[in-house]
Amino acid sequence: MSNNCSNCYNGCTEVCSDKCVKYTGVDVPVLGIKNGDSLSFVEQALITYLSSTLDGTGVFPIVPSAAICPTVQANLDDCNPLSLNNYLKAIIESLCQIEETIGVIQEEVPTDPYILGCLSVPGITDDPTVNTSTDTQAVIQAVIDKVCEVQQNLNNFITYVNNTFVAISDINTYIENYINNNPTQTLINNRMVPFSATPYFGSLGNFDGSGAGIGEWDRIFLCNGANGTPDLRGRVVVASTTGMPGGGGLDPAVVPVLGEVPEWSLGTTSGAYRVTLESSQIPPHTHVSTVTSSLSPASHTHKVVSLGTANTQDPVGADQQIRQGYSTGGNLGYAMRGTSSPATNGLTSEVTQTLNVGVSLANTGGGQDHANWQPGYGAYYIIYIP
Repeated sequence: MSNNCSNCYNGCTEVCSDKCVKYTGVDVPVLGIKNGDSLSFVEQALITYLSSTLDGTGVFPIVPSAAICPTVQANLDDCNPLSLNNYLKAIIESLCQIEETIGVIQEEVPTDPYILGCLSVPGITDDPTVNTSTDTQAVIQAVIDKVCEVQQNLNNFITYVNNTFVAISDINTYIENYINNNPTQTLINNRMVPFSATPYFGSLGNFDGSGAGIGEWDRIFLCNGANGTPDLRGRVVVASTTGMPGGGGLDPAVVPVLGEVPEWSLGTTSGAYRVTLESSQIPPHTHVSTVTSSLSPASHTHKVVSLGTANTQDPVGADQQIRQGYSTGGNLGYAMRGTSSPATNGLTSEVTQTLNVGVSLANTGGGQDHANWQPGYGAYYIIYIP
């Protein structure tokens, strides 16, 4: 029997538009579907959701940002919200970058065998004739094992050092404790070099009347010439120039010269606080001289004679002629005559004189000795004699 109808579809006796059918189910907020929507709206919402799900544009995974590694994060699109396609795209790009980096690394990694050296690689270094390997994983593991071994050995060494040796900062404390707990170590001579004279500025109360140390100063002596000590009182110590081995030739300034530079040997004494210069040691010099002279004229006489008479050659009447000329007012000329014979007009006598000259040189210097010591600083010398 056939069913004839004008509005039939797939054997349905009556076809009604989906727009006329009301949805009576529960609300689906994620699809925007509510109770009372038309069937057509519900169908379209489902189709749209399924289509976006299939192509990824409608799926928005909820992924905490802390769970995304920096590489993927750098490739994510700058949008919100991020769809499944956005995440898949970022993951694919990150994988490509990683693959490219691995390729670069593989090109840089040497393919030559590793020289194992001190490393121990099971199955490889068991054969003493084999010392190379291309097994990167095995070599890396051997390196890790060797580092661990070195670390353990280092820890053992640190423990050994700490238990065996003393820190530099603690040495003084250990020495002080040792000395305080060992009375024999309180002796001063335990800290002195034997037979070595040392300046001492301390109290003489540590020594007896002979200069020998007492108490903790036992076997230490003043260098006063007693108790087998050198007498260094008032003297400075000079290193010996003879008897000392090694060292090469002497400096020219200290080579012994007889009478000038002494030859120093152990126990030699030389030098003086005061010296007197010898004449040969006085430098060339001059003296100031004083000259005195005296001149005494010889005794002699002169005569005056008239020039106006014929008796000019006669000195006997000279006085009379002078007196006569003066009394008569005559204009007579007169001249001095000497006592020599024959007499001549004028002074012609010879005079003999004596010149006495005296020269005296003043003495300088007293011929005394002079100081001859270097600047110094007084101290006692002590010596440890075992």
